Amino acid sequence: MVCLQELKCVVFGKVSCYNLWGSNEIDWVECGASNNTGGIITMWRKNYFKMLRSFNGSNYFVIEGEWKVGVGVQVTIVNVYN
Repeated sequence: MVCLQELKCVVFGKVSCYNLWGSNEIDWVECGASNNTGGIITMWRKNYFKMLRSFNGSNYFVIEGEWKVGVGVQVTIVNVYN
């Protein structure tokens, strides 16, 4: 899993995510930049993490899901940009 901030992109997009990760076996959530500042994205491998729900504000994402590696632990991931 990777959490990035300060993307400075309104929409990061599928092709950009695939190119950055080096594979199309990923999923992600993103909040685009506003006025060329900010922008956050959280990406993960689909076979390692399953997102159950998410919510966001203007500068954060909260993702709840199951870490599939091992015993399947429930986790909460927070990606904040300030």
